[in-house]
Amino acid sequence: MEGRYRIWKNADKAESDEFARYLDLLPLKKVDVTEVIFEKAIEIKATKNLSVCDSWIAATAFAENAVLLHKDPEFEQLKTIVRLRSLPYKSL
Repeated sequence: MEGRYRIWKNADKAESDEFARYLDLLPLKKVDVTEVIFEKAIEIKATKNLSVCDSWIAATAFAENAVLLHKDPEFEQLKTIVRLRSLPYKSL
């Protein structure tokens, strides 16, 4: 969602739709919300300084025992909760 809405906002809907088509070609697993993800997202949002969207992302990585690949230093506060791998951070 985050990738799609940012492309739509910065370019247009057609570019967002094209991005979605490329995503469908990748060997990605789509994950629906479970009770574990829901409860973990609430916990993260209540106890950390993250957006709601980022809390969902982190909770999903936690529930799936996945590595959260990111380029946002705000995720570093979760290093004891979820495995992180950072890309070069965006400049401020």
